[in-house]
Amino acid sequence: MDRAEHERWCWAAADARRGTEVRGTTALHNWACFLTAQAGKLAVNGLLHGTGAGAWGHDLVALGDAMCRG
Repeated sequence: MDRAEHERWCWAAADARRGTEVRGTTALHNWACFLTAQAGKLAVNGLLHGTGAGAWGHDLVALGDAMCRG
């Protein structure tokens, strides 16, 4: 497990998730939805990169498939 790489991606996911809270309370719901999706992608990438199965992209289905293969 590459803990440093995993943590780097997870911090980015946490930042995006915190952004959803701000956007949701200011009625910027479209941005809250966008940041929620980004947080999910960053978290999945964190798992993949942390385990050495680094995958790139924005397609959550493809990233999930990479998790199953990895």
